[in-house]
Amino acid sequence: MRKRIKRKHKKAEKPRKLSFRRVKKTLRKIRSKVSRKSFKKHKIKDFISSFTAFPKQNGEFQGSRSAGFEFPSSYHENKLVLLVRDPWWVFAYWEVTPEREKEVLREILQKSLQKDKTVLRVYEITGTSPSHPNSSFDIELNFFTNNWYIDVGRPDTDWIAEIGIRTTHGHFFALVRSNAVKTPRFGLSDVLDEEWMMPDDLYWKLFGRMAGLSDRKSSLDVREVLERYLKGMVSSQSFPAPRKKS
Repeated sequence: MRKRIKRKHKKAEKPRKLSFRRVKKTLRKIRSKVSRKSFKKHKIKDFISSFTAFPKQNGEFQGSRSAGFEFPSSYHENKLVLLVRDPWWVFAYWEVTPEREKEVLREILQKSLQKDKTVLRVYEITGTSPSHPNSSFDIELNFFTNNWYIDVGRPDTDWIAEIGIRTTHGHFFALVRSNAVKTPRFGLSDVLDEEWMMPDDLYWKLFGRMAGLSDRKSSLDVREVLERYLKGMVSSQSFPAPRKKS
């Protein structure tokens, strides 16, 4: 025998009649919430402004400043700074004041020469002095440039740079000179310590599979593969910079 289950049907609630008293009470609640929210908002603003306000000489607050600290666009200094990024790249940033540029331009006009380009000249000075560089190359700059990534392309090398004006006749007048930097060497060390020497079999087991070598190679072969692999990783993250050798 199946038992019959009696389902209880809920009676539909009758809509409440709107009365003036109920509407007034609802509006009072809404107005109270809005006023509390507005009060909290103004209280937070006053709290923040108390930390960002600047006092006058008499001790009263002058007002609040919404913007934070901003670095100046220039420091009115003549400087050129080189920073090494990796064995192949050097970063340069600089500032040349208008007074310094006018001074050099007057010197150029006194010698009856004409300005051609403003350039960043990079000198390779390994084993020598900046006055007698081994080689150099120029990077032409525009008016709005104040930094550059330089593709020097030589690990374990000393570098120095100058920003100057190149004339139509090829003369160079320096505006500012940088600090000297040295790019780090690339690859594994060439110094062999007998105490820490590693047999070829053990070297291949440790690094050969990582370098993708299927056959047994000597430690020198594995090292060359690793160096090419690492160099490819670094160069893939770089971007070319145009330069003109001189």
